[in-house]
Amino acid sequence: MTEMKTVSAAAGRRVVAPDGTPVPEKFQVNPADPYWARMLREGDLVSEETPVQATSSHEEPAHGDETSVTQAASGHEEPAHEHE
Repeated sequence: MTEMKTVSAAAGRRVVAPDGTPVPEKFQVNPADPYWARMLREGDLVSEETPVQATSSHEEPAHGDETSVTQAASGHEEPAHEHE
């Protein structure tokens, strides 16, 4: 089954379907389709699906605590690498 994503035109953007017709306010696209993939990548379309917000602590490590954790792009926490 093809994954579909609900999207809308980004603010200030006029988006048309490949055949030149205007798109509705919210609609579904196949993000694997080259036409829609480019629109998503370039910011012409925005996803209407609510992204999962990663919780991030802005607290500094305690003095003398050299262990810290960073959030990887994958969303998994990984130990930070200390450079000496």
